Amino acid sequence: MNMPEFRPARSAGEAHQSLRQSLEIQDQAQYCAVLWFAEIFQRGLYRDLGFSSMNQYAEEGLGFSHSRTRDFMQLAKVGPVVDKGEWLLDIVERSLNTDPVLLPRGSNPPPHQIHIHECPGCTEARVASPRGEILLSAAEKEVAHCDAQIHRASQANKATIPPKTRREVLARDRNQCRRKGCQHTRRLHIHHLETRADGGSNDIENLVTLCAGCHHLWHEQGGDLRALLTTVPDGR
Repeated sequence: MNMPEFRPARSAGEAHQSLRQSLEIQDQAQYCAVLWFAEIFQRGLYRDLGFSSMNQYAEEGLGFSHSRTRDFMQLAKVGPVVDKGEWLLDIVERSLNTDPVLLPRGSNPPPHQIHIHECPGCTEARVASPRGEILLSAAEKEVAHCDAQIHRASQANKATIPPKTRREVLARDRNQCRRKGCQHTRRLHIHHLETRADGGSNDIENLVTLCAGCHHLWHEQGGDLRALLTTVPDGR
């Protein structure tokens, strides 16, 4: 079926028939677009295209509005598989509607946290959810270790990044993700450019603000991705 060419001054019957034919083609195109959207979403192909989340791909890669992205995401999630990384972020997003917790004066933890249990023997890491325990990948574990509160039995909780340093990094980076083209201001993590395991320090020069999606993509892809970062006013 070919799209009828618009030509003014047609009869009522011709205009009606042309409109019906155009709507049929539009419906078919919409259905096909949703199928392709779901394919890219469920297989995680947006990562191969350089985007950290499907939301970022839809808004920056496709030019979708926030509401259109939400509509396509709902249609895509009708399929059998929901991306685990997106779903974990949804857990945090839903927590935004919970009652606030009063914190000790001067404390500076991330506003929303997920409890992760790491087995000291096998080092597997899992997070509890209404759907049962979820086993985290190696990249997801690294993300958690970058910016976390670590609890060991009979010991006080210890932050991987001191609260004062965390505040300084967020202030330097204007409380937004430093990945080029992102600039998200929610779900912010602090990332070690050189990991602690490789001798990286908590010096502010070794730390950068990333949103949760970009942080996960960074650890998943590995390597030195500093060229993907924007600069801040002081030149770093």
